Amino acid sequence: MKVFSPFHLTLEESEVYIQEFSQRVDQMEVSDGTLVEYVHSYFDTYRETMEECFAALAPFIPLYSNYPFHTVIVRQGKNGVVIGHRPSSNRMIEVVHSNELDPPLESLNLLDIGKQLELSLLRFDCRVRSYSAKEATEEARRDALGTALEYFWTLIRSPDFERLCFELIRAEGISPETLETQGDVGLDFDGKVLFHEPAGFRRFERWAFEFKHHIEGRVSARLLRHIEVLVEKADPKPDVVCLVTSGDLTSVGNHIAVNNPRVRVWDRPILNRLAHKHLEVLETYFVEYADAVREFLQLPELVQTNRYEEFRARLTECKPGHKHFSLYEDIGTEIWHYLFSSALGPPKRQRSTQDGVQRRDVLFRNQRNSRFWQRLADRFDADFIIADFKNYEDPVGSGIVKDVEQYASDIVGRFIVVVSRLGGDDTAEPAQLRYLTNRSTAILIVSDEQMLEMIRRREQNECPEDLLEDMLDELILKA
Repeated sequence: MKVFSPFHLTLEESEVYIQEFSQRVDQMEVSDGTLVEYVHSYFDTYRETMEECFAALAPFIPLYSNYPFHTVIVRQGKNGVVIGHRPSSNRMIEVVHSNELDPPLESLNLLDIGKQLELSLLRFDCRVRSYSAKEATEEARRDALGTALEYFWTLIRSPDFERLCFELIRAEGISPETLETQGDVGLDFDGKVLFHEPAGFRRFERWAFEFKHHIEGRVSARLLRHIEVLVEKADPKPDVVCLVTSGDLTSVGNHIAVNNPRVRVWDRPILNRLAHKHLEVLETYFVEYADAVREFLQLPELVQTNRYEEFRARLTECKPGHKHFSLYEDIGTEIWHYLFSSALGPPKRQRSTQDGVQRRDVLFRNQRNSRFWQRLADRFDADFIIADFKNYEDPVGSGIVKDVEQYASDIVGRFIVVVSRLGGDDTAEPAQLRYLTNRSTAILIVSDEQMLEMIRRREQNECPEDLLEDMLDELILKA
């Protein structure tokens, strides 16, 4: 049994979405003038919402405090729209088509567009939209509310966070059985959950809850492994242990939760959803937000995607096999540049070694600008991050791990990422552990779905490299 969060599609749902998306793109027609009016309406509504609802926060929000802007809209095809800004003494808006950029860009990505046009606060959207005044109003209000709620989670104190979690659990209809911490096990709360099954059957499950307040950072795989232990140690044993956290869940953590039906995680996106649903609970802690939601009650969900759908569609269109090997490498390289442009230097493609041995890896200079990237430099001498893209129909095995291990050296470093459509097979991990133990070389295997998860994390202002760190931690713990 697998359990999916409200924000993750099943494989069947994803396939249907991609088919429908392609059809809608063909029907999309938006003029340059419509986009200009959209930006005008967006800023007017965004500033009005911040001033009316969150005046105390507004001076700390760059999109508000740095206004006015010179806004540039870069268009690519029917549905690709990049909107970026640079400070200006007057409000200005212009539209540029990607083929008009001078000098032309080799590939269209946010980093290069921002650098060439001197833009910041960039946003890319490939959804099928009308860019009407109504959409501008809804998106501006949604962004203002979403920013305010993110600030709330960083400001709330741990005791208040635990009380808020308890109240949200009660609001979801979960009846408490005991409120005492359960000895050495460390669970914070027990509750009975009633489920309705097909044919009118009903059943109760006993859920135990653990509260963890993360002002910054992620929900690590190690913490979820600890939650799995709690399931086994608790007496009486609960049917489900649910971690409620103000942090966010990485892809590895999500994989653990999806594949263990006795583990649930309510992370920050889930709490945002519950806060929107139970305003009477949130009102005690953040009355301004509750008032704002009531005023704009018809807003869509606060969680939206950006380049995620674009890259998912491009990966789907790129079929596995040797024929599209180069295309897959191009897409993968662009994704990694998009994900880690602030942490890694521009990609350098290595087509062959001096002895003529063929290779198709890509090097990214490690700029060591965060704890994780510094950790790689310290432990694996990783002056460069080595990425190798494999457009195979099947998962990669030990043979590929052996081949790419030869890329490692004392000069470039001993940290390698293999990007493969379906990840690794059962023979891959023993080979990874062998090279980690015997040669101090870390080789991670990243699937398409994990790349997409990192894109989703980046778009939600989370750290995409947290997924890589979770994978590395899991490998080290098994070595």
